[in-house]
Amino acid sequence: MPPSAFANATSIYHAGVKWRHPDTMSLPTDVTFLREAAAIGPLASTGELTCFKFNAAWRRDAYKLKDVDEQKRFLQKIESGIDFRQDEYRDVLQAVISDKFLPVEVPVTADLPLGSITRQFHRWKGTKDRHEPAVMKSLEACVRFDMADQDMPFEWHGLETDSRYGSFRWTGPNARATIDLPVAFDRDLRFRIHVIAAVGPIDRVSVSIHGQTIRHHVERLEGGTFLLVGQLDHVTMAKPDRGFGITLDMGEIIRPMDMGEGDERRWLGLLVNWCELEPL
Repeated sequence: MPPSAFANATSIYHAGVKWRHPDTMSLPTDVTFLREAAAIGPLASTGELTCFKFNAAWRRDAYKLKDVDEQKRFLQKIESGIDFRQDEYRDVLQAVISDKFLPVEVPVTADLPLGSITRQFHRWKGTKDRHEPAVMKSLEACVRFDMADQDMPFEWHGLETDSRYGSFRWTGPNARATIDLPVAFDRDLRFRIHVIAAVGPIDRVSVSIHGQTIRHHVERLEGGTFLLVGQLDHVTMAKPDRGFGITLDMGEIIRPMDMGEGDERRWLGLLVNWCELEPL
């Protein structure tokens, strides 16, 4: 549960429970605190919906963009004096039965470096660069990137492989997903993104860098796959201040089962195989 959702007696501090520095542990700070608190005394629920948590780690660059529209909307609801909590319960249940509810579990941390999960959260929130300076590269030749390193929550499903295409990922359940790349945007680049499949019309896809639309065209390949091809002009385009990433927006996501195509229940957009960047 998020820290916003619990209160504790100050007496637990005398028993040694405390908020610890994230670099001293593998688990996130709040998870460690709650585990220690639970070990010395019982936890009890109020049985009431008492707070709304908009998790910054699930919102790309939330701490850098500082968009508070969601919080403002809910504050207006609260200040209206109308009890809208039953509507929220209903929406949660609707999300569960339509496969939009994603369980979040504490990962096994035995082999993870101390503080690594917290550093990952900072990258998602935008307070740290997505890639360490040591891995950033200025492209001198065409380079192909696979999708193995894409991990932003709700933008990408898990990495999959097959004998024909190698590794790939579906975008989803968000209709918008960004391919984060360790590239210094210091010259004009041509991009080619290989898309194996799309749940909707491929011509509907928009391409951008941090909100700036990029003109592109679609090449249809033998075998039914596609290439999204375009050019990035480093002089005329705004320089991204949140790392280099190419955003694909399908406009909508679909469950294949709703289209009568098997029993796949995940909300999917584009099946992305690789991204190539070539200096011009």
